[in-house]
Amino acid sequence: MGALVAVCVALSLSPSGVARADAGPDGADVEADVVPVEVAHVVATSNDLDNPASQVIDGRAGRGYRAAEGVREGARLVFTFKTVHWFSHLDILPGDGRDNVLFNDSTRPGVIEVSWGGRSERFELKDARRVQRLQFATLVVTDEITVTLLDPRGPAKGAVQVAEVTFFEPRDVFNVNPALRGDIDRAMSELDDPATRPAAAAALARFGRHATPFLLRRVTTRGAEGRREALALVLAGDHDGGIKILARLLHSDQVDDLLLALEVVNAGAMPELRGDLVQLLGDARATIRRQALTALSLLPQDAAAWRGLLERALADANGTVRLEAVRMVAEIGDAWAEERLFAQLSRGSLAETQEAARALLASARPPFRALGKLVRATSDDRAAVLVATLGECKRPEATALLADLLVGDASYALLRPLVLAFDEHGAAGLEVLMRRLDEVDVVPATAREFVLERATRPGVGAIAGDALARAAERPDGDDRLCFLLDVVGLAHTAGYRDFARTTFDDAARSDNVRRCALQALGRLGRNGATDALVLDLLNGRKPQFLTTAYQAAIDLRLEEAAALVRHRLGLVTQKRWEPVAVRAYAELGGAEAMTFLRDEYDHTNRLAQAVILDAASRSQTRDGLELLVSALAGPDHMLRGVARRYLTEGAHP
Repeated sequence: MGALVAVCVALSLSPSGVARADAGPDGADVEADVVPVEVAHVVATSNDLDNPASQVIDGRAGRGYRAAEGVREGARLVFTFKTVHWFSHLDILPGDGRDNVLFNDSTRPGVIEVSWGGRSERFELKDARRVQRLQFATLVVTDEITVTLLDPRGPAKGAVQVAEVTFFEPRDVFNVNPALRGDIDRAMSELDDPATRPAAAAALARFGRHATPFLLRRVTTRGAEGRREALALVLAGDHDGGIKILARLLHSDQVDDLLLALEVVNAGAMPELRGDLVQLLGDARATIRRQALTALSLLPQDAAAWRGLLERALADANGTVRLEAVRMVAEIGDAWAEERLFAQLSRGSLAETQEAARALLASARPPFRALGKLVRATSDDRAAVLVATLGECKRPEATALLADLLVGDASYALLRPLVLAFDEHGAAGLEVLMRRLDEVDVVPATAREFVLERATRPGVGAIAGDALARAAERPDGDDRLCFLLDVVGLAHTAGYRDFARTTFDDAARSDNVRRCALQALGRLGRNGATDALVLDLLNGRKPQFLTTAYQAAIDLRLEEAAALVRHRLGLVTQKRWEPVAVRAYAELGGAEAMTFLRDEYDHTNRLAQAVILDAASRSQTRDGLELLVSALAGPDHMLRGVARRYLTEGAHP
């Protein structure tokens, strides 16, 4: 560029009012008080693809820009700058700048019009292959200039061509525009007020490098308002100056300086500061180490060096630093990363365990087998985190692992997290669990409770029915068969009533299985054959099923059974009354039953008395209320508590 601007140009005014540029002698010195201005980008209204507009600012006196074939006049070049500048003049080399022959063969402008912000100036060019300086009448203050190429010279055909254009501004704008200092001072004062800060920041950004000294004073004043905005503006208007002040702040012994610098650095990658950031990984303050690590993660990395820094961060004494490192390792996603993540599952904080587990489960090949072993071997709190993360993962392998844990010997502390996690897998999880239970002779209490509590959910009865058909074929599966009969009964899966009746009638089955079948029949609802069976059993035909028959009558709301139940109560002394028989009579016998039970309350056993109090609360009758009040003054502490609860809380649901 120096060779292009080495000629001073004397300006004179032509009679037409168009400024004329006369090139000075080769080798003349450029004024020391002006500096070239960098163009952010340039576009043209007409382009030859082989000679685009970008070549007019490439610093070489070559072919430069050439309009599309046949466009000799009116092509416009629009130059855009990063910030507002105070332009004093421009240098232009018209035509093809490679040599005189090519220059004479090219079409070149004889006049250019320079326009900005609604204003314009015209300049007449000398028809010569040399840089010509065009001085503006006053400083042009703008961030965009359009140059229109007019009055073509040279061949009658061909497209207009310009080799190079360079813009200049005074080195010290304050000398030529003293009012600028006041404008910047005013914008700096408005930076103090959050209400005017955005507009002030926009104004300062337009001042570019000229505002840098003012902004640097703000940045280096501890406790000042708008320090972050000032630092960001320095970087935008003077990147090199901004990097230097950031480096100073990163080596400050003041934590607010460090945090300010790291906040700005974390807003964008700044590879010039990599060494400073690596040094901060050894800072005694965890907050500084974590933010430095975050800033480093934004930079282009050498893989080996970056992994070394992450290894260091994974071993940091502070959990927040390690957690940040875990997240960054997860983004790498290769075998090295998976190995580090798995190690962090058992040695980091619970937050690290969760983050590492999520990353591993999202990988292409999650280590389900190893995760299962770790859940069984690690502490309950860490196992709970791993189980919860498995709940989030909907892969079939995660469902199968949770089913294994639910069927296995999970600790009591892990039961609730396990149940919550498995619930996340919905009906698919229940189906997997039922398949898993095919493999056991005795259904574990955890799995039994889990399924029975969800028996009324849509689809559960059908899943249990399929499993029931499989269980019926196994002679050693009584426990599982009872469990499945419980499920279909609770699910009200009517399609299995015949199966339950057949199972009850099968004398070869154990009494326990037959009781489960009878209970399922009661839950499956009214049916002529079922009603008759229950009434027959209440007559005492098969005494081993009498207790279950009482419950079935309750479930069926079989009011016809009330007289039979009353008869059965009369066959034994009150002290031997079964609570379920008392409840059956209370629920099926209406007001007459409540009066009878009230009169017999003092003569029966304690458990039956609790059932009678429950019935009294449900009855909402005068007899029931009198009994509750009487029990409240009775001698039994437990029964007084039951009566008090019913009286204060209302009817038992």
